Amino acid sequence: MLSDNLDKTNLLILPLKKNYLEEIMAIEVSSFPDPWTSGMFIQELSISISRNITVWLASFDKLILAGYTIYWLVADEIQIQKIAVKPEFRRFGLATFIMNSIFHTFCSEGYKSATLEVRSTNKAAINLYEKLGFMINGVRPSYYSVKNEDALIMELDLTSVGIQTP
Repeated sequence: MLSDNLDKTNLLILPLKKNYLEEIMAIEVSSFPDPWTSGMFIQELSISISRNITVWLASFDKLILAGYTIYWLVADEIQIQKIAVKPEFRRFGLATFIMNSIFHTFCSEGYKSATLEVRSTNKAAINLYEKLGFMINGVRPSYYSVKNEDALIMELDLTSVGIQTP
């Protein structure tokens, strides 16, 4: 649920574009101990299975980038590669809004599951994913080279959960 200040009627979903990279990178470096480079984001734009969205907050006379996600569509699966929300907009339901936007779109197109990997120490993200219905499906030992952390593999069965309209 979004707070009163972040009412979903004030949100705009747009595809990621190269000219958003400066704002994307500011969120990226504040969100991850091993952030992607701008070149990695540019490369994602050319991968045929890669999709993305950015979420913008309409505030008075300007748009503020609030968050983004990169995901792949492989067979009947959505593979979440990256999701991040600007620090000052966290805990207002934006990550849930972003995920539900993806799931709502692709459930109707026959996608059956969503998968992702998350640092085993990222309790806030794990809690979010579990709240969305994801289950831990495995572990990738020492997956993240920074801090030598394990990755939890999480999966959501899109056929058995009620996806909320964003």
